[in-house]
Amino acid sequence: MNCYKKNSNSTPRAYGLRFAVLILLFVLFSDAQAQSGRILGGAVRSAADGQTIEGVSIFTEKGREKTSTDRDGKFSLRVGAATGILHIRHIGFAEQKLGYDKTTSHLEINLIPAENQIEEVEVVSTGYQSIPKERATGSFVQIDNELLNRRVSTNIIDRLDGMAPGLITNLDRKQRGQGDIEIRGRSTLYSNSEPLIVLDDFPFEGSLESINPNDVENITILKDAAAASIWGVRASNGVIVITTKSGKQGRQPVIEFNTNMSLAGKRNVFDQPMLSSSEFIDIERFLFGKGRYNSTLNTGWQPVSPVVEILAQMRAATITEQDGERMLATIAGQDARGQYNTYFNQPLLNQQYNASARGATDNHDYFISAGMDRNKAQTVGNSFERWALQAANTLRFWENRIKLSHRILYSNKIDRQVASSIPSSPKYPYSQYIDADGNHLPEVSTLRLSYIDGLSEERLLDWQLRPMDDLHTSDFYSNNRMTNLRNSLQIEANIINGLKASALYLYEESYSDAPTYYGPNSYYTRNQTNSFSYLNSSGNLEYGIPLGAIKLVRNGKGRNQTGRLQVEYDRYFGNDQQFNMLAGAEIRENSGLNASYGWYGYNEENQTNQNHLVNYLEPFRMWHSGQSLRIPTMTDQSSVQDRFVSYYTNIMYAFKDRYRLSASLRRDGSNLFGVDANQKFIPLWSIGGLWDIHKETFFPQHVLSKLQLRTSYGYNGNLNRSVSGYLTARQGTFTLANGQPYYEIVNPPNPALRWEKVRNINVGVDLTSHNQRISATAEYWQKRGQDLIANRPTPTQVGVAGFTGNTASTLSKGIDVSVQSRNLTGRFSWSSQAFISRVTNRVLDYHIVPATNFAIMSGINDYPQIDHPQFAFFAFPMKGLDETGDPIGYLGGQESKDYRAIKNTQDLSEMEYMGTSVPTFHGTLWNSFSYSGMELSFSLRWYAGHVFRRNSLDNASIYNGSYTAWDYQQRWQNPGDENSTDVPALVYPNNVNRSDFYKYSGLLIEPADHLRFQDLQFAYNAVTFARKLSVEQLRLILSATDIGVLWTRNNKSIDPVFFNGNTIRTTYSLGIQIRL
Repeated sequence: MNCYKKNSNSTPRAYGLRFAVLILLFVLFSDAQAQSGRILGGAVRSAADGQTIEGVSIFTEKGREKTSTDRDGKFSLRVGAATGILHIRHIGFAEQKLGYDKTTSHLEINLIPAENQIEEVEVVSTGYQSIPKERATGSFVQIDNELLNRRVSTNIIDRLDGMAPGLITNLDRKQRGQGDIEIRGRSTLYSNSEPLIVLDDFPFEGSLESINPNDVENITILKDAAAASIWGVRASNGVIVITTKSGKQGRQPVIEFNTNMSLAGKRNVFDQPMLSSSEFIDIERFLFGKGRYNSTLNTGWQPVSPVVEILAQMRAATITEQDGERMLATIAGQDARGQYNTYFNQPLLNQQYNASARGATDNHDYFISAGMDRNKAQTVGNSFERWALQAANTLRFWENRIKLSHRILYSNKIDRQVASSIPSSPKYPYSQYIDADGNHLPEVSTLRLSYIDGLSEERLLDWQLRPMDDLHTSDFYSNNRMTNLRNSLQIEANIINGLKASALYLYEESYSDAPTYYGPNSYYTRNQTNSFSYLNSSGNLEYGIPLGAIKLVRNGKGRNQTGRLQVEYDRYFGNDQQFNMLAGAEIRENSGLNASYGWYGYNEENQTNQNHLVNYLEPFRMWHSGQSLRIPTMTDQSSVQDRFVSYYTNIMYAFKDRYRLSASLRRDGSNLFGVDANQKFIPLWSIGGLWDIHKETFFPQHVLSKLQLRTSYGYNGNLNRSVSGYLTARQGTFTLANGQPYYEIVNPPNPALRWEKVRNINVGVDLTSHNQRISATAEYWQKRGQDLIANRPTPTQVGVAGFTGNTASTLSKGIDVSVQSRNLTGRFSWSSQAFISRVTNRVLDYHIVPATNFAIMSGINDYPQIDHPQFAFFAFPMKGLDETGDPIGYLGGQESKDYRAIKNTQDLSEMEYMGTSVPTFHGTLWNSFSYSGMELSFSLRWYAGHVFRRNSLDNASIYNGSYTAWDYQQRWQNPGDENSTDVPALVYPNNVNRSDFYKYSGLLIEPADHLRFQDLQFAYNAVTFARKLSVEQLRLILSATDIGVLWTRNNKSIDPVFFNGNTIRTTYSLGIQIRL
């Protein structure tokens, strides 16, 4: 790509560019000449534990020669004078002065920690470079290994929950439209809202479950533009930089082993309110008398419950009234939850094992680890296993001027399911799965049980579904295996003092293999085979699907390649100025291929199939329903190939070690946006400033030992891989008319399509008390999403209903505050840490207008409303009940029971804004106590400022077979009940509009503010016992997580996270850590 335009006026510009290059070379050459002398080298460690320290400032007496230690604690400094004094300075340690003479060449320096100094990680990593924290103008939070290990879990997300201000995780992982983890809220509508994950300097595209948490050294969270803009179009949601462990230069070899075992009780199916069997039977009797099941019974094959079957037999006089009532009385005494809990639920059991070794010589450091996780889920037969291996090596050459690093990470995880017919919940409140004699009982599924019993065709396969059969046969398995192999190589060269260049390359491959096997005797195979069976012209039975097993395989392969060239220049000018510049280029390619295929008549033993006998084109008349359907092909294939190219630079300037400016610029391009070159590339940038006020001569040191003001402004971006600037279409299977394939237009061409952009503003202040026992940080931030991907209607003459493009905008803002304190020190110590975050957002621009108010309420996030939060809750105003038990609404300012008109109005004033479903406040409080090798810590988690829609009586669900009993006992039943309840009466036939009105009324919106007891941990360092075993450390840990809810604002004591009744169980863990 040319650096200037080629035209008649380009010559002066070309010469100007060449001149600038010559000037730069002259400066570098002059610096190299000026620094002729000899080199002092060495390493800096903490005198407390011998660990090397990164980011230590080392400079001569006059400050003309300066450097800082690298991540291994090593430094190299060219000095001109034969003798002199070095100053060694680092926050958290006492400053030292060390003399040198003409015989000095290598120095081993031990820094003494400052007394009562609050420990904090002093170097933060952006994934491109490491920055001393005191120099960072951006918003960073770093979580070290000790903090991560407070919580036992096989995945990183669980360990991050509540660990940093501005970071929130989705506790139930199922809330619609919300990702697993978010940083400072959302700045997009329909694109990916989760942060970019960076693993060991490279973006990580795989599943976080592939990462072994025991291998993680620390995690840095980049929250604002100055911190994250170096990652360009992928940084608008924040960046989580994960740094895994490596060898430590100068440390003795260390071997570590740790194991954890976690246990949680069975899911309690009794937590969810449920109609008793007798209550449910009463409803079925009532509906049967009203003729509710007549059309279903008339087909002869459609499924009905055992109770309805008995009532139908009583009506047809095939059984007597006395026998029928006796059978119904027996069923009324059954409770499905007992057998369901016994046979299909099990306690959760997680096991973790991890071993690692790390060490170093003068020119080589290494780290190797192996980990295994084995989890048994709370559903019988479901399990998770993971094996992880990692090896990291670093070699140094030519007096540490050249460093070669290689890291390889291998992981293999597998999710297993061994039973396909286990219901997620009992089908009826009286369902039974095994009788008194141990026989497996059939469950009502796709066909009526009496229809199956009356089938006369003997060659049809057994059509009964018996869930217990799956637990005692090997006729089903589903194994979802994911393998990830990640190789990275880095070469770093210190060209001259202050100038270094590096080249990095990553090659990553992932494989997924998900076979699902339905044996010949599995219900799925028997049902499919029977459904597509038919009688030929001779009256003989033929199978459209060949006899045998059915196997479906889903395979996937992904490949990621990233190459990066980077230079970094760091120079001091006199005693007052420092200049640091980082510049580089990066190219990346992600490709993936996913395919699924299946076999009918499959033989597992010899791996043969009979697909050649299957007619996929001709529709078959279903045996039971008469409907014409084609046999599923079970084949699909998709591929993706994304290419990115980026150029970036980051500049920092410091004056008098108290004023700092930073600027970054990045330009990204992708093949996803392909029409105009100016749309392919988008510049993203940031500027930031920092003022160390405490270093000013006028600042009173007896007030605060640190007072720092930071601010930043800039733009990040976001990527939506589901859209393209080109015409996109989706291939269907076959048309019913002629059996030919067809295509559906997904999105028309859009030459103006571009990245989403997010404008970031951040202002922060950091302070530390004069005795260094209290430190605090407060930040105000703002994120404005622009050019957000969203839907937009198009004129009807275009031929498509709408298109997806850059049509929306949002605004989010908030405050993050964190406080750390050492309350007591000495033999008995007590420390605390607390943070609170405030997050609000609103939609500024959106063009899709819903047809009705009901569409807004029932499809949260489908129709964001301008000037409201993205996940806003709207509701119908409801006065209460009338004397007949009907809910009373409002229409045109008047009381009304015209529920259809209320639902279908487009007048926004006819509905109430109730709040947002996303917490606008959240915070954490930690307390940690230690005494004589014993440690006790606990954390509380707080959420506030949001609402949820609680469950209540649903007329339609009750009459459609649901047995959940939300507010069933509290419903209106008799005149006068309207004075004591707001739950409407059950009516038949069901009025859908009436049910919907109550379901989405404001009376069911509850405040979601609550306080959770997150975890409790006790640890004991068995020093005496460790000496007897000749080990360096022996640590025992007992912990409990998800302990429970301490307080809720709603007066019904409903857990706002698990308001559907599926509460999470407390997990108890035992861990052992050994260091040799």
